[in-house]
Amino acid sequence: MGPGTEGSGGSEAFVVRHRFEDRFRPSGKGFEARRILYRQKRVDQSYELDRSHFVENEGKILRKLKRGVAVWLRALGRSLLLAPLAWLVELIGPYVGMPRGWGVVGLVIWTVTFFAFLNIYVWLAMLEYFRRRRMSIERPFDAEGEDRRGLLPPASQAIVGKVAALGPSGAGEVYREAWLDGTDDEGRFTRRVSGGDHFVVVPDDGSPPLVCDIEGPPLIVGPSEREAMASTAMRALFPDTFADGDAETVVLRVGDAVAVHAEELRDLPRVDHVELDGVIRSFRPGEQSDAPYRGGGARPGRRAISAMTKPLRIRKLR
Repeated sequence: MGPGTEGSGGSEAFVVRHRFEDRFRPSGKGFEARRILYRQKRVDQSYELDRSHFVENEGKILRKLKRGVAVWLRALGRSLLLAPLAWLVELIGPYVGMPRGWGVVGLVIWTVTFFAFLNIYVWLAMLEYFRRRRMSIERPFDAEGEDRRGLLPPASQAIVGKVAALGPSGAGEVYREAWLDGTDDEGRFTRRVSGGDHFVVVPDDGSPPLVCDIEGPPLIVGPSEREAMASTAMRALFPDTFADGDAETVVLRVGDAVAVHAEELRDLPRVDHVELDGVIRSFRPGEQSDAPYRGGGARPGRRAISAMTKPLRIRKLR
């Protein structure tokens, strides 16, 4: 078998065509999360993440309660701008049969209500602040391959098959995710670096091959490995990092059994002629020719895009 064939182990080195980094740093708000996109070994884009699959996301009821109190507090605060009307009521009240003092009583009750909501909001904000200070980041996998963060949908919704490379690449590894803890001038931080190449999953049920188009980092769950930062593959994944020790990694290799959860699938007229990143890539199982006179033909497939907001969810099976 040649490069890009089903089950081919390949002989080329691990190639990083796409690389993404999520960097988490403790702060007074719990964690600051930033995503960095690399192109050609340089930063192409960097932006703050509003949320992350890897940061503890508890306290939803507390946040909703705080937002609800804030809405009422804002309305009450604006209504107090009408406080001078209470004195107007006091002036005209006797002429319309209203006893004196009711305007002032109403204003006092309304003001007390405002400060009661303000007090509740302050306490809720303090509780949220201290809860966020105790927030922690959690890797989505461990040595046993457990789905710690509950990232994967039911197994019945997955496409189960084996990983294969897209030609002309013949690398034995197609994608990997690594977690590394470090420190800098600003303090302690955690890096999640994900990178590699587009790849194919050949379903076990004989359905068309699935081309995984990597436009954003997929969520990978599987048994993790410890790998030295000095290894060739890790140097390719961290070209700008000089660190000792090991990183925790999950590696997708050609021939690995995986279960892929894709939110959207698109039909491909042929998998031996796919344009990705402006380059024609191909997958030919067993090096079968598609020449009509040889009895071949264009083999259809499907395409699954791992986007920034809708990542592929992949479980690496044992």
